[in-house]
Amino acid sequence: MNQVQRFSISAEYLTCRALAIVHFGLFSLCFLPLLLSESQVQAYESVNYLLIFFLAVFRVLLIGNRRFLFLSPVFLLIAYVSLNNSVGAFFYKNGFFDDYLLYLLSFQDVQHKLLVYNAFLLVSVLSLGYTFKSKGKSFAFFKSSLRKEALIAYGLGLMLVFSKIEFELTALGAQGSMSAIPKSIGAILIIITASGYKTLYRLPIYFFVLLMMSAVSFEDKRQAILLILTIGFIEFGIKRRKVGFASIMSSITVMIAGFFLIVAMSIKRGYGSYEGVDNQSVLNLISYVPRYVSEDFFLQAIANNLEISYAYVHSSNGLNIAIEDPDIFLFGSTFLKPAFLFIPRFVYPNKPRSMIDQYTRTYSPGVRARGISHPVNLYVEFFWNFRYLGILLIFPCFVVINTIYDRFLCSKENLYMPAMAVGLFMLNQWVVFIRGSGLELAILDLVFSIIFLSPIIIYDSFINQKARAK
Repeated sequence: MNQVQRFSISAEYLTCRALAIVHFGLFSLCFLPLLLSESQVQAYESVNYLLIFFLAVFRVLLIGNRRFLFLSPVFLLIAYVSLNNSVGAFFYKNGFFDDYLLYLLSFQDVQHKLLVYNAFLLVSVLSLGYTFKSKGKSFAFFKSSLRKEALIAYGLGLMLVFSKIEFELTALGAQGSMSAIPKSIGAILIIITASGYKTLYRLPIYFFVLLMMSAVSFEDKRQAILLILTIGFIEFGIKRRKVGFASIMSSITVMIAGFFLIVAMSIKRGYGSYEGVDNQSVLNLISYVPRYVSEDFFLQAIANNLEISYAYVHSSNGLNIAIEDPDIFLFGSTFLKPAFLFIPRFVYPNKPRSMIDQYTRTYSPGVRARGISHPVNLYVEFFWNFRYLGILLIFPCFVVINTIYDRFLCSKENLYMPAMAVGLFMLNQWVVFIRGSGLELAILDLVFSIIFLSPIIIYDSFINQKARAK
């Protein structure tokens, strides 16, 4: 056995030992709340989620393919729930939430809640990297013949047109504008196209798209901020840019810019109650950010701006309600709701209700009667549907999701631009889905993303067929 072989075996052995330590740490953290008193659990809650997040990071670093795993749907879910709950628990403990939100968790069983959350997070971390193997090739698409200028023009057109025209589905019973879909598709097309340019041109185009999306979609700040996820995936996943000083500084700059945009969009929506903001653009309102940060109410406001308060409190409240009421067992009905999308409720009164509807009706029928609803995260939805069995069921579900992600976005063979645009859009919408938007909306997002990309797909197909005919 030569020295190279010995080193290889040694490295593999050390990796296995490190993975064993990480897994032992995860199992230990999962059941640690059983050893703590109620007051100790409340003090420990914030640290609990943070430790699980870091152990998830270590596991990804050890099992490889880290570029794609750090941006995978399951890791995004782990990061979203663990970091949101960690900051949320800290803010809740220090009274940085609105009074009525604090009241909702006055009688929570923190120990039991932590055990359930930890079990879900443990299974999620263990599912990272697992996929269904297949001998077939990944999705094979013909090479795109579209000119970059045409794609940028189409993307820009979608953003501008639907910033003036509201895309709604009120005739089908849907509520609210869905214009964010075509605007996001347009922005993603521009970002994908720009990713092939040199840094001198690429980065300014990225910033331009983020600023433009903030200006035309300030009422839905998530869609603008989620474009940072798209840029990160393309830069460090598909393009495999080197992670050096320049890329780290660029990432920090983008995150700072994202923070300023979130606050500016929130000010535009009325946070801070500043006079004269209605007639100003989001870009002009960036100058208000230092003033906003210095306000006494900043921490309470930023918890609302980043949706930490509502996401943490309502998900915690939803989980506590289900823990205390063993009769809550929805048998997967909220996931079956999309199958009844076009069936009116007066035709089939027992048509399944969404998780948002189920939760809000349960905790406050009066709030729901006023047309208000609050989402809970994906783990809570699984618990309401399957109770403790849901902790086991998420593993095969996540393996399916990992497989779709691996075959659709991580394959070197699948670089057809419209298909990539759909995949990146749905990766963004995954964050919205795990927050609690519901499977029905996710399916609609997928369908309409394909519809808005169909003109360039059809035109591209026509050009390729014509070229092959010659």
